[in-house]
Amino acid sequence: MEENNYSQEKTPLKAVGDWNGAALRSVQSDSDDDKHNVQLERAIRFAKEESLRLGHRFVGSEHLLIGILRQDKRVAAMVLNSLGVSTDKARREVKSIIGYGASVGEINEEDLHSTHLFRQVVETSFEVARKFRSNDVRTEHLLLALIANEKGVALRVLETLNVDLNRLLFLINEVDK
Repeated sequence: MEENNYSQEKTPLKAVGDWNGAALRSVQSDSDDDKHNVQLERAIRFAKEESLRLGHRFVGSEHLLIGILRQDKRVAAMVLNSLGVSTDKARREVKSIIGYGASVGEINEEDLHSTHLFRQVVETSFEVARKFRSNDVRTEHLLLALIANEKGVALRVLETLNVDLNRLLFLINEVDK
């Protein structure tokens, strides 16, 4: 895959709804057989589900963190789990920090919009993947992008759960060697 396939011009980030299968395929190579960015696609889908579950009209970094954790057989979730962060713990903290939005069922996927930070994290994850010489964005790239942006509810969740970010970075780098 050529590096320019990850260029920002090819990553439509206007709203979460833009991140469907067709939009993701636009950042892949031209071959229909390639299955790049599956982990990114799942994380975004799970983030949307978490947002809807909480009755929010937006998808933010906190929802993306849970989307990453829900992929429990992937590197980022395993590293976070090893540091004591589970999906349930992260959900509890998100509820504690931002609470519930509208009644469940009042909002559907078409009503969801991504926050600026969410879009920034996704954009950064493509850069991180490139630095790791990866053809696709994996959960560890998303997690590193969350940390790199140094703000947002997701980072507050990790801090509240006493995650040592230096240890987290070390573990991800060790796994990716």
